[in-house]
Amino acid sequence: MSLTSTQIYYLRRWLQQQTNSLLIEEINLLITHDLLLLNRVKALPPAQQQQLATLVNIHQDLQKNRQAITSLQNLELQILALLQIEDHSPTQELIAAPADLQTWLETLNCTTQLAHHYLGQVIVRNYWRGTKPVSAWLMNFEVEEAGYITYKQNYSSTRNSSLHPEQETHLKQWLANFINQCQRVLPKFPQMLMDAMGTD
Repeated sequence: MSLTSTQIYYLRRWLQQQTNSLLIEEINLLITHDLLLLNRVKALPPAQQQQLATLVNIHQDLQKNRQAITSLQNLELQILALLQIEDHSPTQELIAAPADLQTWLETLNCTTQLAHHYLGQVIVRNYWRGTKPVSAWLMNFEVEEAGYITYKQNYSSTRNSSLHPEQETHLKQWLANFINQCQRVLPKFPQMLMDAMGTD
């Protein structure tokens, strides 16, 4: 098998940290007994086992650099996919695609408003700024001092226009990054957010 016992242990510890998120209940079975996780890994084709081992190594390196949060989130999605664990991201529940610019801004700022109650304006502002993916288009979005987000370019003429799929992907990633950052301090933040926005 491509993964060493140390990597399996690291993988199990990382999965254990995800139990407060909105992952499906299957993850609880995998972390209850090492044998179940080992069997899941052994069932993968050799190429995918090697890929998983590589991803775990990269994940360990990225954990040391918290500035690489976007890369880390993308990597974690790949690991979950290889383990056939579905990630029920709250971004999929909070906003339906496709959505216009106004809907996205309302969602982002509702998220800000909830986070204010628990984390304060300074932390919320820094979280939004620190989790924004690298994108020329996202440079049109400005995080104000209070943590609210505005769109700087021709908002009145584009507010009700549908976004390009790539633009929505960037916004989903930004929202997911922010939620995950908040979740490190408030484990129940994703569920609190969905409750606040009336999402089942």
